[in-house]
Amino acid sequence: MDINIFTCLTLGLIMAPASRGVNAGNEQATFVQDRFAIGFWVDPPADDHMNQHYADIAAANFTLVIGGFGARTPETIQKQIELCETYGLKAIVSRAGLPPDQLPEGSAVWGYSIRDEPNARDFPGLRQTVDKIRRARPGRLAYINLFPNYANEQQLGTQTYEEHVRRFVEEVGVDVLSMDHYPMMKPDADSRSRYCSNLEVMRTYSLQQAIPFWNFFN
Repeated sequence: MDINIFTCLTLGLIMAPASRGVNAGNEQATFVQDRFAIGFWVDPPADDHMNQHYADIAAANFTLVIGGFGARTPETIQKQIELCETYGLKAIVSRAGLPPDQLPEGSAVWGYSIRDEPNARDFPGLRQTVDKIRRARPGRLAYINLFPNYANEQQLGTQTYEEHVRRFVEEVGVDVLSMDHYPMMKPDADSRSRYCSNLEVMRTYSLQQAIPFWNFFN
């Protein structure tokens, strides 16, 4: 993913039925999205101005902070959580190398960042991580973001993009389907058709699994 603090996240919220509250395999509470989420990829620096950073985020009507670039230590992550609670924000925080049973909690914590743009060969290991977090932190999201449909076969680890997404939802079993896609909208370079095709694949499998899908875009 191109790291751009102004890259926003729009989230297509699909209301999941109550049966998604429990994972049939593990009998563990799964993540339930309770609001439309508007966020960005790079969280603010963990510096002396953190309070102002988070006040500005809330004032701009963002609802979600995704950590991993600014707050990366247990101490700064805890400060991030407290500020999100203060300003009515939700957070997906960095794991900071902590085991699942030591991951931070709090009313603002939606979940934990796990992986960005995995290859299909990584799916078995990701499933293990997701299951461990579900057991240790029921109701929290193990967040993984996928490639867009213009990724190549070597990046995806599959012959087609649809196969990549299908295998991901089947093999990893996540509670949110997420990808980043940056369409071009210029007269001489318009990729909106490919972007809409990407959204169609996400919608198909999010409906199939009864989970929300999220999309980073420019």
